[in-house]
Amino acid sequence: MQLLFGKLYTHFNIKLIFLSAIAIFELGSLICGAAPTSKALIVGRAIAGLGSAGVFNGGVIIISRTVPLVRRPIYVGIVGAMYGIASVAGPLMGGAFTDHLSWRWCFYINLPIGAITFIGILLFLETPEKQTATRTVRERILQLDPVGTILFLPGIICLLIALQWGGSKYPWKNGRIIALLVVFAVLIALFVIVQIYNKENATVPPRIISQRSMAFGSWYIFSVSSI
Repeated sequence: MQLLFGKLYTHFNIKLIFLSAIAIFELGSLICGAAPTSKALIVGRAIAGLGSAGVFNGGVIIISRTVPLVRRPIYVGIVGAMYGIASVAGPLMGGAFTDHLSWRWCFYINLPIGAITFIGILLFLETPEKQTATRTVRERILQLDPVGTILFLPGIICLLIALQWGGSKYPWKNGRIIALLVVFAVLIALFVIVQIYNKENATVPPRIISQRSMAFGSWYIFSVSSI
C-alpha cells in the first residue's frame, strides 16, 4: 500500500491525496471503534491500515517538498522518532483505555486527533507541485503501474497467509501451504519482470533499486522488520 500511495503522490495533488489518506484512516478507526463483531473489526483495521500507509508516505513526501535539503534528515528523524515513541506508548495507552474506559477508545482516540490534523492540513499546507507535462488519463493510470500492483498485492497476501497458517493451522508440507508459497513465488517473479519492463513507470524503478545504497538500505529495513 505504501508503494501504491507513493505513486499516487508522485502523479497527483499531494494535499488532496494526503487528506484522502487521513479520511480513510479516520473511517477505519470509526469502524473499529463501533465494530459489533470481530469481522467488522478486521475490516476496520484493514481500512485504517490503508489510510495509515498513505499518511506515512505523505508525511515524508511533504517534507521532501517543503523542507530544504540540508534540514530534511532532521525532520525525517523526528517522524521516525514519533513512530518509535508510539510503539512504546501505544500499548500502555491501550491498556489504560481498556481498564478504565473501553477498548473501543483505542480507536476512538484517533478521531479528534485526526480531525484536528485534517483541518490544519486543509487550511495551512501549501506544497509546490512538480511541473509536469500534460498527460492523458490513460497515461496517468499507466504511471501507477496497475499490472505490477495486481501482481504484487495477491503475491504478498499469499505469503502472509502461508506464514500465518504454516506450522499452526496446517503443517508446512500441507498442499495449501505449498500452493500459497508457489503462487507467491510466481507472482513476485512476474512482478519483477513487469518492473524491469516498465522502467520509469514501475512501482520500483530498476535504476533506483539497482543503486547499492538503496539496495542495501532496503535489505536492512527488511531484516529489521523480520526480527
